[in-house]
Amino acid sequence: MLYPNDANGDALRRMEAQGDDLTKPRNIDFTVVFVDASSAEQFAEHFRVLGQKVSVALTGTDPAFPWDVVVVEHMVPSYDGITSFENLLQSVADGWGGHNDGWVASPSHLQLLREKGMENRRLRMRVAPRPCSCPPKSGVDRNTREWT
Repeated sequence: MLYPNDANGDALRRMEAQGDDLTKPRNIDFTVVFVDASSAEQFAEHFRVLGQKVSVALTGTDPAFPWDVVVVEHMVPSYDGITSFENLLQSVADGWGGHNDGWVASPSHLQLLREKGMENRRLRMRVAPRPCSCPPKSGVDRNTREWT
């Protein structure tokens, strides 16, 4: 597929070149950055009220805009869809002095299974042992819960 020569087009071309099936919907994490916690939280609350999954963190990735808000949108990773959602985010972020800082789309679950040759198998989750809640100095191995 042909995409415009901009950051979104470049990212979609890379995904396509890596064999990602861009017709499959998946979660896309859109990051919007802010100068202060108050602005980040107000922006985040706007999207929480709309039912979006949102997280706020002081990352300092950009020292001038150290607060990251990640808004998750489940969608097909299309150029028009991504650009449209970024425009929506920016129009809301303008009210609190924030700006878009990119997006990340993980491959669809089916794509991951295909890469492993497992598309016709059920996916099983591995569960790590529950760590011990004992203080570290107690002499108990946090993973096995046995005395050392």
